[in-house]
Amino acid sequence: MRLVDERILYAFSLTAVLIVVYVSVKWKLHELYGPDDAYAVWGASDLVTTYMIENHDAWPRSWEDLRELYERDGARVSGWTFEEYQSRVLIDFTADPIQLRELSLQPGDVKFNVIRARWSSGMMGAGPDVDIRDYFRHKSGYTE
Repeated sequence: MRLVDERILYAFSLTAVLIVVYVSVKWKLHELYGPDDAYAVWGASDLVTTYMIENHDAWPRSWEDLRELYERDGARVSGWTFEEYQSRVLIDFTADPIQLRELSLQPGDVKFNVIRARWSSGMMGAGPDVDIRDYFRHKSGYTE
């Protein structure tokens, strides 16, 4: 019975150490990347909405669809190559703009998560998904 107790104690101890390491790493990543990521995801929502404006509400299919806009407008960051920028931001290129529009017209909080920072939770204002929601709401004349 003592061996079982020692294994349980060991498992709890290991779990506690792993939780502390995980939280510490997440905190450090946020500290290191948070401010830059905040500008990057803000810029990503600008890129995506500009792309939709210029392409009849089509959602970009890949980063290549956004390359020209990034090189033209900069996406609120400077000094990064397009490849560096891509490494910081996740965009769901499989998102359906029709579904996003429908979800945007529902009252309340944003019902999707299509743009986010890769390494931190950094964001400016209400966040990039709110910007996308507001784009669709504005286009539809939505009033809450």
